[in-house]
Amino acid sequence: MIKFYYFESNAKDMSRPGFPVRTIQGAMAVCQVYSDKSRSELVAWCRRHGVVRKMIHQHADLVSHVDLWGEHYKEGGSVVRKDVFVADVAFSDGRPDR
Repeated sequence: MIKFYYFESNAKDMSRPGFPVRTIQGAMAVCQVYSDKSRSELVAWCRRHGVVRKMIHQHADLVSHVDLWGEHYKEGGSVVRKDVFVADVAFSDGRPDR
């Protein structure tokens, strides 16, 4: 299932390799989109919503996700509570629930 976790970031540079973003300053609203099933489900969601594949954060033992902000922020969906997000991330990298 595709899930949406919202937070505020103070990142000054949300760049990804091949996808530079250097104009962000100060706090901004971010929607983190991820799949609790598979990376391929996330890739398919990105394709359907016009989100560039280069925006996907891929981690060895963590859940892959994409951060949406600015014009892409509107593509987000129903909010996932922080405890659900933390549990999904803990499950995805094999850590037991805390």
